[in-house]
Amino acid sequence: MPLSTQALTISAPITRPLYQKILLLVLIMTVIGGSLTGVMTYFTLGVTDTFMSDWLQAFVTAVCLMIPAGFTFMMFLNFAVGKLLPEISEIKKNMLIGIIMALFMEAVMAIGSAATNVGFSDLELFSDVWLQAYLTALPLGMLIAVIMTLTLKPKIQRFMAS
Repeated sequence: MPLSTQALTISAPITRPLYQKILLLVLIMTVIGGSLTGVMTYFTLGVTDTFMSDWLQAFVTAVCLMIPAGFTFMMFLNFAVGKLLPEISEIKKNMLIGIIMALFMEAVMAIGSAATNVGFSDLELFSDVWLQAYLTALPLGMLIAVIMTLTLKPKIQRFMAS
């Protein structure tokens, strides 16, 4: 059975609309930010009658802080790692950036969570709640960073490039 020439031709690459790319980023931020602020809120306040509203408020605050801080820090970090460690392999570069970004983003989310849950009126309480939220969610943040770096980031980059 001879092969047809249609089977041998390479199809044109898929071009994805901008809204699909934006939706993917929103979905990723929602899953990551939602799970981390949920852990922070749970370990800060426990399960209460107002848990869902407390968590939602912490999540919205964290996302509003994360977007500008995260993109700014990511650009700076990519530039700095590229300049300071030009010989490092791509996987090591991505792991380093992923871990540093996780540490930074956890701190930003913990600020938002602590500010929402206890406020700034008592700075000692705020500091204690921030540290508790940060350290509690850090293992999950590190796990997410490794998964994102090793498996999801290459796929997301291909999706965004299409």
